[in-house]
Order: sequence, then C-alpha cells, then structure tokens
Amino acid sequence: LWAAKSLLAKVYLYMGKYHESFDLAEDVINSGVYNLIPGIDYVRSWGEAFTSEAIFELYTSDVENADRESIGFVSSPNGYAAISATQALIDLLNEDPRDYRLGLLERVVEEKTGEIKTFIKKYPGREGNLYVNNPHIIRLSEIYLIAAEAGAYVSGADAKARGYLDALREMRVDNPTPT
Repeated sequence: LWAAKSLLAKVYLYMGKYHESFDLAEDVINSGVYNLIPGIDYVRSWGEAFTSEAIFELYTSDVENADRESIGFVSSPNGYAAISATQALIDLLNEDPRDYRLGLLERVVEEKTGEIKTFIKKYPGREGNLYVNNPHIIRLSEIYLIAAEAGAYVSGADAKARGYLDALREMRVDNPTPT
C-alpha cells in the first residue's frame, strides 16, 4: 500500500498534479510506518537491508543476486568501477562540510594513470559481499522531497513544504540552516 502510494505521488509530481502528489506524500509521511535515518547512521545504512526508510527495495541474498552485474559490483572501485561521481556532484556536496552524505564518497588513485576518481559507496554490500545489495526503489527521504516540491505549488502549503525540506535537512546535515 505505502509503496504504491509513494510511487503514485512520484508519478503525480511528474504529471504536474501537485495537490494529488502532495496529499499522497503526506499520507505516507504521516503513516508512522517509516522513519528518516539520522545523519550519524546514514552512511552505514546503505549496507543494511530494509531500513526504517525503505519503502520499496528489491531483496538480494548470498544465493539470489545479480553477481558481477549487481549495482554494488558495477559501482565499486573493487568491482568494475564503472560508475564514478561527477565533479559537479562532488562540488555540490562539498558546499557544506557538515553534510553526512560526504561520508559516501571514496577517492581512489588509479594505479596506471594516477588519475583520482571519486566513487559513491551507496552499495557497499552486506557483510563485505559486493553482490548483496538491495537496490532502493523508493525511500522515505524521497517522499519528503516529493512533498516539499509538490507543496511549493499547492496554495497554502508552502510552509509545510519548507517544513518537510527542513526535516530532511536536519537528518542529513549537522546543525543545518533552516530554508
């Protein structure tokens, strides 16, 4: 039910049906079923299955996984290293040194070229196995962002929209400045 409502909120946002999107996002947020992960636990949470923020994710195990085609192996410098962070993302995250998400970045010097690449450690694997990562389809933090964006377009909901954005920022940034 909550995954369906979350995905529908996202679809409505893309369709420009802001009031419907906002109402569904609020319904999910206010359900009490899910909780935002505190910033101090944020980086570690990416190596866990079915966290308090997980609304919809795909289950993987030691036996059932995508092996060398898993998101963890494809994106890890210890795997294919096929996905690295852009400089624009690195610069954006570095704008606020209090942002807990900075802990997801891993700088690696390529042996042959000496080039420095930055990787995002969102899928570190469970118990050290890069193949075992539950891909996140939708998380509560995304629903907060959907509520904030949709609410900005809904008459009389702009204060609530800022409140959702601030609530998320409080969990991701140490001592944030309110919006």
